[in-house]
Amino acid sequence: LLNPMMERNHISRDDIDSAVISGNTTMVQLFWGVDPSSIREDPYIPTVNSYPAWHAGTAKLLINHQAPVYTVPCVGSYVGGDITSGIIACDLENREELTLFVDVGTNGEIVLGNKTRLISCARETGRCRRCKPTCTVCRLRMAGLTWSGTAQRWNTFPNRLASYRK
Repeated sequence: LLNPMMERNHISRDDIDSAVISGNTTMVQLFWGVDPSSIREDPYIPTVNSYPAWHAGTAKLLINHQAPVYTVPCVGSYVGGDITSGIIACDLENREELTLFVDVGTNGEIVLGNKTRLISCARETGRCRRCKPTCTVCRLRMAGLTWSGTAQRWNTFPNRLASYRK
């Protein structure tokens, strides 16, 4: 992904002076070489939620080796850095009006809130991998008849996300 962009815009690797990694909890853990298997077992807690800044050389990114690499933190098991990035991009933590942020993929996550409080929850969006296509529970879930996701509360404080706005 990076090489074509640099070539098209005539940018040298050494000119890239920082990077930000963001993704769902599992993808970020895989990127950093952390075993993500604990996230799929009760109580669904990831190995790591926040990461220190690393140098690009350590991360094996092909940019300036001294460039800092930041990782957008996860809020919880299934509310990862991708959702945190969405909250930041939409400026949810500074909005007066109540706003709903929705991310639908392999899992579905929603965040409802404003500058006072953000509440999030997540759940799978398709058939579970262990069931047969005829599984009644999965067919009901796919039809939208149940919502059994993990609810997580996240109270925001002044400048809580400001440090991730770089």
